[in-house]
Amino acid sequence: DFALARERPAAPPPPAAAGGMAEFEDAQAWKKQGDSWVHKGGGFVLYKLPPKGVFTFTVQLVKGGGVFRAGQIRWCLQYLDPKNYVLYEMDRKNFWAGVVQKGTRLERVKAPHNLGNQKAFTIQIEVTPNRVVQRVRVGGEWKVLDTFSEEDRDFTQGKFGFLIQGNDEIAISDFKFVPK
Repeated sequence: DFALARERPAAPPPPAAAGGMAEFEDAQAWKKQGDSWVHKGGGFVLYKLPPKGVFTFTVQLVKGGGVFRAGQIRWCLQYLDPKNYVLYEMDRKNFWAGVVQKGTRLERVKAPHNLGNQKAFTIQIEVTPNRVVQRVRVGGEWKVLDTFSEEDRDFTQGKFGFLIQGNDEIAISDFKFVPK
């Protein structure tokens, strides 16, 4: 006779740590002003961690636009290079979603967000391999702005980031990324 030891189930892996402002590729380019982090221009400002999870942040356009264009807050997902990424834009009236593929910009959604004339928006972006859900905080609730899924597209590939053009400036507060 011999005794067998009971097999123990493997312990689940520890949860991945939440990410913050320090995980941007050029974190020193963000300047602390009060409760916010401000970034001026610079084009694509990318996040280091793989974008599988939930991003939550409050964003405001501090300076932007001009005589011929309205100021817009822009962020991207699935950034592979300056000619291939998924782009989102928001201004005081509209939400826009599109795909930039081989340098060609394709519009998916353009709709009024009906949030009034506010300057700052609290955004939540849920990224899974097969879907991206964009939400905005309205009062105490989340309102879905856009859901994007497309066969043969893995939204966790590439990077998340902001697109800050020219002399535009954005302010970010309460930035958090929770990997899943």
